Amino acid sequence: MGSSVPNFPSANEELIEDVLRKIAADQNNGYYDPKERRSGVVFTLHMVRKELEKRGHGRTYAEINLSLEIMSSAVIQTTTADGKEGEFTSKSLYLNNLFRVSKGKLAEDPAAKWFVDFHPFASRALDELTYRQFDYARLMSHKSQLARWLNKVLSLKYLNASFLYPFEIRLSTIMRAAAAGQQARQAHNSRPTRQDYGRNLHPDPIPRIRSRSEGGQQASVPRRGQLAACG
Repeated sequence: MGSSVPNFPSANEELIEDVLRKIAADQNNGYYDPKERRSGVVFTLHMVRKELEKRGHGRTYAEINLSLEIMSSAVIQTTTADGKEGEFTSKSLYLNNLFRVSKGKLAEDPAAKWFVDFHPFASRALDELTYRQFDYARLMSHKSQLARWLNKVLSLKYLNASFLYPFEIRLSTIMRAAAAGQQARQAHNSRPTRQDYGRNLHPDPIPRIRSRSEGGQQASVPRRGQLAACG
């Protein structure tokens, strides 16, 4: 008997999920059911592979298939706390209701149609028009997962972007997202994070960046390498 190997969503799954949303929006393959608040996309593995290659993130059919398998099995659990109502917990898959072709059919025809429902949060954002637009081409130009995450955070939270209203983010928040908090000294960890701001956020969307410690002392860090952004 074979053994099961656990897999968790990674940069591969993040890229493919973004590509699926791009296909839904750009190629008229998306669908939305307002009564059931369901949204999703009709696609082929060839479409996904072609888009990934176009953006510099080429993957094989086997890798794409594995990522879809992981996202259709991995559960996101969210909990909200309300002083009056108590805690509310929900569980849902990254991708719901995945309809796919068999492995034999896939070998014969990579252009076979697949269907998948997006996460309920994405469908809710469509229903309530609470989603935010962002530069997809710039996002996909980043080579590191951390840089793409930073790009999304800025797109989502930096609502009043200007030189007068800087956006601030804690280094600990970035390190949690990067899953790099295992090193003993946080100050030592700051160096690769700043490099991600500079080397991986290209073309540069942040004209002026500063960092400071919790005590208020401002650090002198080269442009494109700090933690508080203006513009």
